[in-house]
Amino acid sequence: MKNIKFKILWICLIFILILICGKSVLAKYVLGPSEILIIETNLDRTPPKLKVSYSTETLTNGDVVVTITSDEKVKNKSGWNLSSDGKTLTKTFTENQSEKLDIYDLAGNKETIDVKVNNIDKIVPTIQCTSITNSNTSYTSYANSTKEINLKFKITDNIEIKNIDLNKVTIKVGQNTANLTKNWTLESNNSKEKIYNLKLTNIQSDGILTLIFENGFALDTANNKNGITNVNTQITIDNTKPSITYSQQNSSNGKINAILTANEKIQPTNGWNISSDSKKLNKEFISNVSYEITLSDLAGNKTTTTVSVSGATYITLIYASHNSNIGWSYGYGNYDIAGKQSVLTNPIFKTEALSFRTEGYASNDFVLGRAYVYDYWGPGSRATCMDSGMVYSYGYNPSSTSWKSMNSSDLVTINNKKFFQFGGAGINADMRTDINGNNPISEENLQKYKYGISGITLALKDYSNFSIVYQIYVSDVGWLETKSNGQEAMYRQNMPMSAFRVAIIPNSEKQNLINTWNKDIGKKIN
Repeated sequence: MKNIKFKILWICLIFILILICGKSVLAKYVLGPSEILIIETNLDRTPPKLKVSYSTETLTNGDVVVTITSDEKVKNKSGWNLSSDGKTLTKTFTENQSEKLDIYDLAGNKETIDVKVNNIDKIVPTIQCTSITNSNTSYTSYANSTKEINLKFKITDNIEIKNIDLNKVTIKVGQNTANLTKNWTLESNNSKEKIYNLKLTNIQSDGILTLIFENGFALDTANNKNGITNVNTQITIDNTKPSITYSQQNSSNGKINAILTANEKIQPTNGWNISSDSKKLNKEFISNVSYEITLSDLAGNKTTTTVSVSGATYITLIYASHNSNIGWSYGYGNYDIAGKQSVLTNPIFKTEALSFRTEGYASNDFVLGRAYVYDYWGPGSRATCMDSGMVYSYGYNPSSTSWKSMNSSDLVTINNKKFFQFGGAGINADMRTDINGNNPISEENLQKYKYGISGITLALKDYSNFSIVYQIYVSDVGWLETKSNGQEAMYRQNMPMSAFRVAIIPNSEKQNLINTWNKDIGKKIN
């Protein structure tokens, strides 16, 4: 009985040892002559030893694989993959994330481990056009090769911009790659934001201006590339001149409505009415005139066309020159040249007399004039016109400060119509004398035709709406500078003119006419 009690006591001690050690224990004890007690157990109270590792710990735009390894088998974890040997857990992280994980071994012992993924950056750099300016400030939606366009771009990233490749920008006009000059300027520079100004000049072709920022224009430190970014400037590049046609319609009281029609929108022009679609201009004219006008489309391309008003009778200005070669030669505005036929026939002949007449709704003194007469008899002399008998003087007629008009008392009759006249037929005639019958032209001067009208000055009674423009021609010199509104047109007092032209024109068109006629300065009539 005593031995049995001892054996039971001994077995209890073994179990206590097992509980204390927590490990497998093998115990043998002879219970009797033929009995052996064997006790074996796997009791585990030690938590697993864990280690965490990452597929990369540097900044990346890819995924990060996290691996947890254990020194013993562990239980599976939701969202994680357990290896076949039960000692490794893995998980792929697609974004930055932190986890505190409780890992259990098969005996239920727990170990807590921190997992921190903070090196993933999949955010690409962004490109933003912040401003667009056009040197064509009046029409900012249009430009041509003479204009300058500036664009500001802001490139940003959440981490850091590593590189900008300015070559990875395609600039197009319409569907074609643009032919232009570009200049980049870095205006602001820090790790997360860069601001560039792009200046575009000499832009060729026609179409909408667009920019395409390709992949890789901007690269951050995680090697993220910008997405393809399209910028539509909404600016139309137009390097084609507008096509302009001229037409006219009869208006009231002999006025003419001149019309300029373009194939595209054009800019308003001073003195002209423009249509609602900006493709037509119209203006009313009271007298015949012909001149060049330059029109611009919205991009600034210019086209020069001719306004040629004919058939206007509201105010008709008839002007004439006389010489011994042809007689009277008339002009009626437009490009009409009085004396042209004589110049082309024999340029040695000079203008001996000038005559002017107004018809229509103008007052008799609407057109005013004076002339400088250079004759054989010299200062202080007077002579009479062989045709009309009108008396003229050497020098200014009627004087240097007074005018003739259709109100003058010495009007002459030519072709059954009244004119006011300067000079007289026969200034270069054979043996012609002064008013007193003295000093006949010498034989030496016969056939030289060196006397006549040297200068004219024309004016209007009222310049509120209209101007008078005129230009004289001297055979040995060509056309002189165009004059207007009371300015004297003369080369030299002793060098008479051979031809001239005159036009009454709206004030808004005065300079256009002057510019047109001045293109002929120094040129010869042909």
